[in-house]
Amino acid sequence: KEEESTLKEAFSDLIHTGPWIAIFLATLFIFTNLSVRGGVLYYYFSYYLNTDILQNFLSGFGYAVQPDADTTIAKAFELFNMSGMAFTIVGILLSKPLAARFGKRNVFIVGLSLATFFCAIFGAVDKSSPWLTYLINISQTLSYGITIPLLWAMFGDVADYSEWKFKRRATGVVFAAVVFALKFGLGIGGAIGGYFLQIYGYDADNVTDTAITGVRLIASVYPAIIFVFGVICLFFYRIDKKLEIQIQNDLEDRKK
Repeated sequence: KEEESTLKEAFSDLIHTGPWIAIFLATLFIFTNLSVRGGVLYYYFSYYLNTDILQNFLSGFGYAVQPDADTTIAKAFELFNMSGMAFTIVGILLSKPLAARFGKRNVFIVGLSLATFFCAIFGAVDKSSPWLTYLINISQTLSYGITIPLLWAMFGDVADYSEWKFKRRATGVVFAAVVFALKFGLGIGGAIGGYFLQIYGYDADNVTDTAITGVRLIASVYPAIIFVFGVICLFFYRIDKKLEIQIQNDLEDRKK
């Protein structure tokens, strides 16, 4: 608390900190993916999946057969989100023990790579196989859930790295700058998703086969490509478990 640094010094430290640049860009790509994909998933249920088969599928989970297609789609999407959230929580619970054993960076790369794979194959599901849609989503949310605590923990590691390298602490600036990437990713992702829908000629009053194909791609292939860029960024994040321990020990020695 006795240390003082200017905003200019803090940002100068950031742009000369490789791990911060890597995690900033990874965050940007990850949340762009979430926004692009999340914006079209309801369309995927509305226009692609077979409603009659969805009704039979829901009945197997204790849902009463719905009187109309719109209610069926809403209930199916509700179950889709609930199951995804449940397995996201499972992934979050697995995150800490996995990171303790293999290191945050390595676990993050593997988890995001698996999420990328499941995202990519999501669009290949046949419309008569809704169970496969749920299975792939569960696999993706489980894989992605593992990465959620790691992202925020790695922000702290970047702040430690910056202090270790430049002898100035800038935790607030590190977190604020990465949260900017998060917000910007969500915003630009929504714009990208809408732009793709426009390219494929989506019109709510006249949904063509081309538009449905576009919805499938926007829910799978395109966001998976965005995830790939996120994975690539993580390979440039150099704070592995060994360096993390070294930084912690050196900072403790300085304080003594």
